[in-house]
Amino acid sequence: MDIERIVQYECKVCGRKIDVTRTGDVYEEPVYCCGVEAAEMGMEAPMMAPKPAAPKKPAKKKPAKKAKKKAAKKAAKKAKKKVAKKKAKKKAAKKTAKKATKKKAARKAKKKAVKKKKKR
Repeated sequence: MDIERIVQYECKVCGRKIDVTRTGDVYEEPVYCCGVEAAEMGMEAPMMAPKPAAPKKPAKKKPAKKAKKKAAKKAAKKAKKKVAKKKAKKKAAKKTAKKATKKKAARKAKKKAVKKKKKR
């Protein structure tokens, strides 16, 4: 029986590693991945299990703080706008109330003037 050997190929596009088992003097055809021919990594690779990848550290949570700050700024702006709207409404109400009282006073004055003319 012929010796079995493993040849490793690596895709140039996605970086995927492909293990191909060969026996004897077999014509080796090119290995394709992602539509491109994969490059041979080594002539002979020992039959070992692949090494487990090191665990990745979790990403820092700085963007969350920025998002909180942005949200707080937006809330503050909204609160300011609400207060400004309330003040504007109160001002408008005061103006209309003043106008109404002036009109009432003018009407009363006219009535008094008319009554005085009738008495004469």
